Amino acid sequence: MNLRNEGLPADASIEMEAGPRAVPGLSETLAELLARRFRALAEPMRLRLLAALEERELTVQELTSALDTSQQNTSKHLAVLHQAGLVKRRKLGVYAHYSVADASVFQLLDLMRASLAGEMAVARDALDMAHRTGEREDSM
Repeated sequence: MNLRNEGLPADASIEMEAGPRAVPGLSETLAELLARRFRALAEPMRLRLLAALEERELTVQELTSALDTSQQNTSKHLAVLHQAGLVKRRKLGVYAHYSVADASVFQLLDLMRASLAGEMAVARDALDMAHRTGEREDSM
């Protein structure tokens, strides 16, 4: 199944799926497409590649150098991102240039960063409270 934005299956709409197992707002096909995109994002190196591509188009060699990894590793992860429709590739001579195909991915990443920052702040506050409580108990 092609995950790129063009040519999505007709039932990939956000309409309610008909039938006894229907889930409002998420057809079975759309759920599968979303899961594939999230799987593509579920690898730290792919997130780093997307971050590197946020500002401008880069070649495989530039990405390899910027992320201090091998060309083979970079190409492997770029292929997954390309298959998921998150990056696009442009051949220029012998070089492949990559850029972000779907910039909305950065909105998703920003939401997740904000969520994690909130969770970390709560955890930090809890640790501070536990530390202060422990100091008071030690001084008694």
